[in-house]
Amino acid sequence: MSIETEIKLLTDGKSLSRLATLDLVGRAAVGRPRRRRLVATYFDTPDGHLRQAGLTLRLRREGARLVQTIKSEAGANGNPLSRGEWEAEVTGERPDLAAADASPVPALLAEAEISPDLLEPQLSVAINRKIFALAIDGSSIEMAVDRGRIAAGDRSVPVAEVELELKSGDPLRLLDFVRALMAEMPLRVEHRSKSARGFALLDGEPRPQKAGWVELDSELSIEQAFKRVVASCFAQMAANEVPALAGRDPEGVHQLRVGIRRLRSALSLFGRALPPDMVARLKPQLRDAMAAFGPAREWDVLLTETLDPLRQRVSDDPGLKRLRRIADAARADGHRHLREMLLSAAYTELKLTLLETLSGDWADHDEDRLLTPWIDPTRNAPPWAAPVESYADRSLRKRHKQLRRIGNGHATMTVEELHELRIAAKKLRYAADFFRSLYAKKKVRRYIAALAAVQDCLGAINDGAVGRTRVAEAWEKLGGLSRRSTRRARAEGAVEGWFAAVEHVELANFAAAWKRFLDVDRFWNKPKRLADY
Repeated sequence: MSIETEIKLLTDGKSLSRLATLDLVGRAAVGRPRRRRLVATYFDTPDGHLRQAGLTLRLRREGARLVQTIKSEAGANGNPLSRGEWEAEVTGERPDLAAADASPVPALLAEAEISPDLLEPQLSVAINRKIFALAIDGSSIEMAVDRGRIAAGDRSVPVAEVELELKSGDPLRLLDFVRALMAEMPLRVEHRSKSARGFALLDGEPRPQKAGWVELDSELSIEQAFKRVVASCFAQMAANEVPALAGRDPEGVHQLRVGIRRLRSALSLFGRALPPDMVARLKPQLRDAMAAFGPAREWDVLLTETLDPLRQRVSDDPGLKRLRRIADAARADGHRHLREMLLSAAYTELKLTLLETLSGDWADHDEDRLLTPWIDPTRNAPPWAAPVESYADRSLRKRHKQLRRIGNGHATMTVEELHELRIAAKKLRYAADFFRSLYAKKKVRRYIAALAAVQDCLGAINDGAVGRTRVAEAWEKLGGLSRRSTRRARAEGAVEGWFAAVEHVELANFAAAWKRFLDVDRFWNKPKRLADY
């Protein structure tokens, strides 16, 4: 198996045409570009067994050669730029599993008792490719400029993209070159392969996805653990971009926003042990992205959690109908701004910074900083080289104590104070999720379940507080009814009654959930002393 390190970039046809004329391409080019006509057919079982396992199998005609290629999902070694690849030249027009014996495909089919004869053509990709060999600061990069079409059944989509593959050298030079190209033309990172876009023609729009499992072990350093956490967050963001852009399922926006929020929490959780210049770059980028997602998500929640169910009970109220129309228009505007953000250079730069964080050698970072108190100052290693297990113990203990301290006297807390408690619970929840694979499964599961119940209550109360703000905005700023309007008064009363009822129920639920949380066993270890390092 080889590991392919590449990045795909989408652009428009006009920009693609002038790519070869850019000075930066001319300066880096080695030799003359090559042209190829590539026609590929992708195979899978009728129920998509290969792609469910994160694998693709294609036969591609390259001139006189017929090449069989099997690829794994991007993310090999925890790096979204990398993917496994098994390639062999074949002679027939059907998949040759004997030539793929080093790949996971034969064993996967055998285990499921699936005959190779069930592998059928699913889609085709026809591409005119222009290939440039580039030399950039000691690194060798292949740039493929692709035009063509992806077809599946009676549907098809055009292709206009740039693929940059690192042949040798430093992955950061790949990202540097992307930034240089972005300064010359509109580009954005495309996470989906051509095959994934083709299968979407068959399967329909991809569904929103929740966060995946972060697999850590006690032998990892803080740097290695942080990179795995970032890779998980990045994968969640990437998986939900298409659903969020489509805007038809509010869960797509929600899960993409969760991915960004998990990243912010990871930066806070690991921050004391990370290179400070990395933290300084990522913090404002994540903050701006989060701010762009806020309005769309908040209007989604107001409509789906309050106004829609309320209208089912008061269906003929004209004030509520008017409020819903205003809120729906505001939601559409929020989603428009969100799409602009996702397609912006700023969002692409955020993704490049994350890829740089995952791909770079942290030894290059400035270590001229105070060592954190939990690191032995006699050690020569930077803080991020310390073992993650002890750091996890200390971090979980600290966040647990902080949550308990803030939660004292919760019965008399204001909504603002409950919001502070919710933030502390969320930070602890993310830390527990990130580190859970380091500990006993049953204890972790019980603890997280108790914490999740606390979060759910506080989240519902916070949704009411945010909803009140958005309702006031709808009336005052977005063309609502006059303050003297009886229709407005009835609608306001109905909405406020709904919020008050939810708050009353959730406060009672929270008291019981908080008691269960205080009683649940901790799952982490007693933090080690410095002398134990």
